[in-house]
Amino acid sequence: MQKALTKFLIIAGPQSSGKTTVFNLLKKKYPKLSFVEEINQYSLVNKKHMGGAFVNREIEIAITSENIRTTKKIDRTKKVVIMETDIFHVVYLEKSAGRKTAEEFFPRYLKAHKGLNPTIIFIDTKPRTSFQRRRKIYLKRIKDAGIIDLKTKKQMLEKHKKNIYDLYPLWIKYYKKIPFKKFMIKNSRKTFRKFVSELENKAKKILED
Repeated sequence: MQKALTKFLIIAGPQSSGKTTVFNLLKKKYPKLSFVEEINQYSLVNKKHMGGAFVNREIEIAITSENIRTTKKIDRTKKVVIMETDIFHVVYLEKSAGRKTAEEFFPRYLKAHKGLNPTIIFIDTKPRTSFQRRRKIYLKRIKDAGIIDLKTKKQMLEKHKKNIYDLYPLWIKYYKKIPFKKFMIKNSRKTFRKFVSELENKAKKILED
């Protein structure tokens, strides 16, 4: 009989909340632990993809399905595994494919975690802050796509902004719904140093208890 993981840590949160930064910081601080990279449109579909605002139903279902397969294949004999987003892909799935599809995939996600002992660190960042942090990234993507028409640029930027605002209530919905042990860290107005310090203290307590 396989022994359940001591810890399966999920780092989640809205766009530009700092989850990838946190994932990489933990990777550097705990190099002997096992880290699973996020499955997203860039890793699965196209590295030059325009971003979440332009992901369609078909792509999101493919991302979610691959993420579930990845979670199922995690080695249950390891002491600690850390993953970014994971089950919270249902947030994007509901946005792109609808509530009914997300509800169909949700129990599949829960089943994929059998034998794991999940704990969530959720980084809560308000949509206004997320968009402010990502605005330059979006503008660069639009520029790299060769779009020079000012009206089209504005429309695409607004689409990204709307996507962030539409996703936020879904992040909160699933934070409340997912039946795993969880902790929330707010990161809308903190300095980067304060945020990292709080996160490292929380992660240390979770991983080293």
